[in-house]
Amino acid sequence: MPAFRNHRTSLAAWRWLTILLWVWCLGIIPCSAQEVVLHLRNGDRVTGTIVSTNTNEVVVRTAFAGQITVSAAQIARRDDLPLTAGALQPTGKPPTAQVPPASNSSPMPVAAKPALPAGPVAAKPPPKAIQAKTNQLGDVRKFIADWKGEAELGLNLGFSTKDRQTYAGRLRASHLHNTRNQKLLKNDLDYLVSYGRTDGVLSDNRMDGSWKLEYNIQKRFSVYNATGAGYDEVRKIDLRFDVGPGVGYKWLNRTNFVLMTELGGNYQEQWLHNQASKHRHSLRLAEESWWQVASKIRWDEKFEFFPEIDHFGDFRVRAESNLSYLFRNNLSFKLTVIDLYETNPAKDVSQNDLQIRSSLGFKF
Repeated sequence: MPAFRNHRTSLAAWRWLTILLWVWCLGIIPCSAQEVVLHLRNGDRVTGTIVSTNTNEVVVRTAFAGQITVSAAQIARRDDLPLTAGALQPTGKPPTAQVPPASNSSPMPVAAKPALPAGPVAAKPPPKAIQAKTNQLGDVRKFIADWKGEAELGLNLGFSTKDRQTYAGRLRASHLHNTRNQKLLKNDLDYLVSYGRTDGVLSDNRMDGSWKLEYNIQKRFSVYNATGAGYDEVRKIDLRFDVGPGVGYKWLNRTNFVLMTELGGNYQEQWLHNQASKHRHSLRLAEESWWQVASKIRWDEKFEFFPEIDHFGDFRVRAESNLSYLFRNNLSFKLTVIDLYETNPAKDVSQNDLQIRSSLGFKF
């Protein structure tokens, strides 16, 4: 009889021990599955519980999309979410991430997350928006950095029977841009200003600016549009404005020598001092070249001929030549000759205007 009682006591003990083990398993296993956030390289995020993982892919069970497979190459970073207090093992330490076997059975319940306090939360911009803004700032900085040019400053002084002071400045800048279809888009800016007096009498006061936009259709063939504006007090031009499109062709395109010609149209409007304004419709025939004579010596020239369409006997000519010597890294000495000729200038103004300038140039 005592032996039978001992046997019944042993069975009851094993029954209760088995029930405790099942309760422990049901309470621990669902909470020990690690919840993670996978940050993908395209900016998206995947939140869920890892089902399985290997060197090529990760299988994640999500709350809304079910079980999905993510390629390891698409994952930029993995963050493990903190576990709740109920997920602690009997030792008091947080459990290690366990991978439940992949099966078609329904996912086991996960411990509910504590509710966050109600209140306004600042929404973070999505990674794609941040990347787009970063790319825009990078494009602006690159556009500014791609501008190259030279600033010139000239000063001619003479103190003798007649005192002469002439001050001249010039700014030239260009920007090259390769379009999506690998075509070259070029911007050329040129701004000149000069002021001078001889024995206190005004002898020079002029300003000229031009902008030329050129687009290379082929390696040698291009189209352009040129605009310009300025004034010349000595030649009695209060304001001048001209614009005209055209085409260009490079006959020679060597590493140290370039020769090109251009053909186009030109419309010019002049407002003369104390005279009626006049406008002109002209053709534009131009030739331009530059030659790198030596590592520190460069020569360039430009010739433009503007015959009026309605009367070819009236025309304008502009010729320019520059010889520069680079004696420091970005500092050069430059000699410039500019000649302007016009068959029909303002009243009491010479047809020809010759300018010879010397200046220091700083490249940027």
